[in-house]
Amino acid sequence: MKRYDAVIIGAGVAGLAAAQRLLARGRSVAVLEARNRIGGRVWTIHVPELTSPIELGAEFLHADARESRTLARRAGLTVVDIGGERRMSREGELRRAPGFEKRVERLLGRFRDDLKDDRSVADALAAMRSLKSEDKLLATRFVEGFHAADTDRISERSLAGSADDPDTMRIARVGGGYDQLVNALAESSRKHVHLDHVVSRITWRRGDAVITSHSASGSANADIGARNVVVTVPLGVLQAGQDSAGAVRFDPAVPSVDSAVQGLVMGGVFRIAIRFDAPFWTSSRFSKRHGGGQFNDMTFVQSLEPLPFPVWWTTYPLETPMLVGWSGGPNAWKLAGKTPDEISDSAVRSLARVFGMTRQSVERHVVAAFTHDWLTDPYSRGAYSYVLVGGSAASAVLARAIERTLYFAGEHASTGRNGTVDGAISSGFRAAGQLLRNAPG
Repeated sequence: MKRYDAVIIGAGVAGLAAAQRLLARGRSVAVLEARNRIGGRVWTIHVPELTSPIELGAEFLHADARESRTLARRAGLTVVDIGGERRMSREGELRRAPGFEKRVERLLGRFRDDLKDDRSVADALAAMRSLKSEDKLLATRFVEGFHAADTDRISERSLAGSADDPDTMRIARVGGGYDQLVNALAESSRKHVHLDHVVSRITWRRGDAVITSHSASGSANADIGARNVVVTVPLGVLQAGQDSAGAVRFDPAVPSVDSAVQGLVMGGVFRIAIRFDAPFWTSSRFSKRHGGGQFNDMTFVQSLEPLPFPVWWTTYPLETPMLVGWSGGPNAWKLAGKTPDEISDSAVRSLARVFGMTRQSVERHVVAAFTHDWLTDPYSRGAYSYVLVGGSAASAVLARAIERTLYFAGEHASTGRNGTVDGAISSGFRAAGQLLRNAPG
């Protein structure tokens, strides 16, 4: 049985970050990945005919994204902050939304963390008597979309103070695609990654572990030994029942982890990238339909209607015949398990409503659609995590080392930055640092 200083479960950005740090310090490392690719919930597709890549998973860098921007800078990658014009759709009419970011920040700034008892965002909004109904609806839609959360379940306390950061609403893209960042992170560790290794059991004791895995087809892989294990599987996998596909069993169980994961939940997101024959929203005909406005610099479009896909965005500042539709929160779970054609039909109908067009007039421009069901994917079981009412300490608990042997990383184990790629990268570096301090030799 091969034995390593550290075995890392998962080749998403958290696992790759941990591997990079450990390899730099001379440790022997094996990274076991269930999929047949690296990147985890970052999955970029390059289509030769498009100047912009298609992101099936993460697309944006949020806020200051310190780890991601530093990594990009060292790798010589371009990070492009997104400006342009936001629009609000009301009954198919596209209106400019000046001050949208400030409006959202003002709403977020009303959430409190000084109350004796935590409460849900829905309850917090209901208690804000002076808040206009449209502002409450906007706050609800933002939390559902941005945090992928159910407002009846997400903790008010977890969002309180988020508006204090001047970069809260700052968003950017990695030039050339998010996979460029993944590749930079994996430069030193790629040859240490073992794909098609679905870990099913970690048998451990202090200073020693045996990892059992199998291939996607079910054939057993050779067991692997390690002094330490860094577990970076998504929260949804940690929460999966022992008999579920992709689930990882700990022997013995880890009660603190079992308890902590109950304070978090995987949010629901469905996204679809639709390629068109041309960027028809920049045409004079489209402009005339909407009162003569110019839409060349349109970025995000938000509808407050209860549509399957109420949020859309362009690839601005690149001009590409592609739009991305986004469904977050409870509505996204309603789409789980549907066929790609059903998802595409829901998206086209939503876009037609948002743009004030007929379904047929939108559909005739469609060339192809790209999506992935992260919600039923056994190796993700959701999009990204959010904090339940009363669960504000959960991520901090997950960030603690277990008997100087088990370490947990991933966006769900990143305090203050859960739900982000940057948080996942940071957590991978943090876990590696803990391991090195606990096993300096």
